Amino acid sequence: MKVAVLQENFIQALNHAGKAVASRSTLPILNNVLIETNGDRLKVAANNLETGIEAFIPCQVQEAGAITLPAKLLSNFIGMLPPERVELEIDPATISATLRCGRHHCTIKGIDSSEFPYPAIAPNGIELQLPSAELKRAIKLTGFAAAKDEARPTFQGILFAIDGDKLNLVAADGFRLSKTSLGTDIDQAGQLLIPAAALAKLRDIVGESEQFIKILTSERSVSFTGEDFRLVTQLIEGQFPDYTRIVPKNFSTTTTLETKLFAGAVKLANLFARDSANIAILKIEPGQNGDSFGRLTIFGDSAELGNSQST
Repeated sequence: MKVAVLQENFIQALNHAGKAVASRSTLPILNNVLIETNGDRLKVAANNLETGIEAFIPCQVQEAGAITLPAKLLSNFIGMLPPERVELEIDPATISATLRCGRHHCTIKGIDSSEFPYPAIAPNGIELQLPSAELKRAIKLTGFAAAKDEARPTFQGILFAIDGDKLNLVAADGFRLSKTSLGTDIDQAGQLLIPAAALAKLRDIVGESEQFIKILTSERSVSFTGEDFRLVTQLIEGQFPDYTRIVPKNFSTTTTLETKLFAGAVKLANLFARDSANIAILKIEPGQNGDSFGRLTIFGDSAELGNSQST
């Protein structure tokens, strides 16, 4: 293989794929990234056996091929290069890659690409497309509520519940629940429990780009494909709790607030509440003397810091 790419494109692809590099693995191949020609593009991929990420960048191909190289070493080297053209050439005899950029060059020993676990998915389930901005926003609005506790795997995911032309995203950790909805272009029903950590990686990869994300599912995995990337992750096994039974049908008190003012008041109260289990008290008072506007007071209390009150 012999290719040339721009340094800024190469490091971006390495950063994206690097999110799926195994942090602690006894298998050396999982610490590597796959570098492979794909038509007139270069594919940079990583797989930790739970989540696989492929990033595609334009390149000049003189000779096709593939190799896997140590992810951390390669990223550190490419990241320190000037923003110029990077030439990469593989020696199949020694399974090594030589990289050149201006006055800089190095040779890195790799592992044969045949040992790399290619993420694959056989689409035989749900298939839909979503605008990237809407999907990112939905993940942001729900992902924070997913549990971090590995002892409760079903709470570590975000539920994608498809009901007709509506997609509900739901996350919960046993103490809080967050739900948001998106419109879809399909008319079917189904549920997917997707790891929140994988969806957080998806948000980072999409960035600020505006595109459509194609979602394909199989029995045990789901893939998200964009213009220059693909993320495949294993679905979480288990039954997500029936969230429709948790949300109350009726409410005794309803309050409408300006989001920015409410968020600011919560942050001020949290300065005093964070040392006492992060508990804040909301006091809601109706309007008086014909005033249609009521009053919401937020209290944060800590033995060390005293008492704070935001209105």
